[in-house]
Amino acid sequence: MRQATIPILLFLMIWSACSENAPTIPPLGPQDLGERNVVIEEFTGVRCPNCPDGAAEIENLKARFGDNVIAVSIHSSGSFAFPLAESAYDFRTDAGDQLLEFLGQPLGYPSAVVNRITPSNSSRLQQGQAIWAGLIEEVLQQPPSLSINLVQAYDTTSRELTLDVAILLNEAISDPLFLSVMLLEDGVVDAQLDLSGLIEEYEHNHILRFMLTPFDGESIGDQFALGDFIERQFSFIVPQEWVAENCELVAFVHYNEGSNKAILQAENSRIQD
Repeated sequence: MRQATIPILLFLMIWSACSENAPTIPPLGPQDLGERNVVIEEFTGVRCPNCPDGAAEIENLKARFGDNVIAVSIHSSGSFAFPLAESAYDFRTDAGDQLLEFLGQPLGYPSAVVNRITPSNSSRLQQGQAIWAGLIEEVLQQPPSLSINLVQAYDTTSRELTLDVAILLNEAISDPLFLSVMLLEDGVVDAQLDLSGLIEEYEHNHILRFMLTPFDGESIGDQFALGDFIERQFSFIVPQEWVAENCELVAFVHYNEGSNKAILQAENSRIQD
């Protein structure tokens, strides 16, 4: 499926045809799309005593690598994520359960999937925290093959969120690509177990609250040329119990054929009034 070409190129072509001294426009080539971003999807649960160590490591990685690291904390079903007697909230989601099946079960906790890539010495996406930093460094050294731009609007009265996603291809790709869009929430204080016992006021961050696409992504096509431009729009009513200013949108383009689920690029944006 061919995508729409970049509108600015059409403008330049029309302008050059009408100008008496039209400049020579070079063929479109790969552009500098800026820095690569990496998504780390941590699988966690309020009954997991080792998981606060994993959450602390993710904060260390965000401090080390800056905004290029986008963290997602997924509370999937199972004994670790079942709410405690002291819990005020249930962080489990249908999308979290589906992602656990899609990305594979952890061998132990803490566990995370880094950019949905499988290390060369492993057959699993889920990896322990000892190698998260190395995987992140590996991804960040690769130039992005596309860019993602997010434009969102939020109505504080209706609590309706509208998100426009624009994707620009920086190279030709002849494989199916998919777009995933997640809604996260930070700063939720609730009970959590750790190695010392119960923490009644633990701050949960990067919580996967909802996916605006199917859990395995929405198809955006299967044949792409350099300069192809894709747009998608989403809308969602943010529930009253979620603090909108603490919510974050995460969008990423990825494969999901067989064992290849790698993320090509990601972008995030806070909900703004």
